[in-house]
Amino acid sequence: MRKKIIGLILMSAALALICQPAFAAGPGGKFGLGARFTLVDSMTHNSTTGTINSDIEAETYLGYSVNATYYIWDFLSVELDAGYAETKLITANTSTSNLGTEYGWLKQFPILMTLRFMIPTGTNWYPYVGVGGGYHFNDFKIDESYAAVHSPPDVNVENSFSYHANAGFECFVTPSTAINLDMKYTWHEIDFENSAPSAVKEEAVDMDGLSVGGGLKYFF
Repeated sequence: MRKKIIGLILMSAALALICQPAFAAGPGGKFGLGARFTLVDSMTHNSTTGTINSDIEAETYLGYSVNATYYIWDFLSVELDAGYAETKLITANTSTSNLGTEYGWLKQFPILMTLRFMIPTGTNWYPYVGVGGGYHFNDFKIDESYAAVHSPPDVNVENSFSYHANAGFECFVTPSTAINLDMKYTWHEIDFENSAPSAVKEEAVDMDGLSVGGGLKYFF
């Protein structure tokens, strides 16, 4: 993951070189539609009680999204992002130290809203920092091999909220077309529920992590 992130940062530096000449008009008042591919690296969750009774780690995964951006002014914009991502959850049972067992697949359909503060450069390169939050529609399917060995009860996953801080840039290669790079740190917790007949157990799984995404936008 680190090598991929470094590669994307170097790519962004190269892209910035083609964004030097300034167009006559700034982006204020423009509305754009775009698409983005994102690499996500989530953190490890440690647990000894609850639904899973294990250490949980989400593999690095790729997300896809479409977005709408509106520049309120040249220095302030808002972005709405709707996406899809699927990742494998790996479990290591704390009582047996059985590392690397596939637990199941988590599907997420996030809808994120971000307020971005643009940094003026006098060029067509618009760096920004931002803050925002989102709502995730989640679905979980337990791995068949894990279910066959452990005979677990049904495991359900709740929808969830997240919060994030980000930084990146919009690079206008034409007055209506921009390349976007976005780096985001997200605070995200998902509740899993074990529907065992004797008792219902709940467990919060941390999905905090770093994501790096790149995409293309067309402005009207």
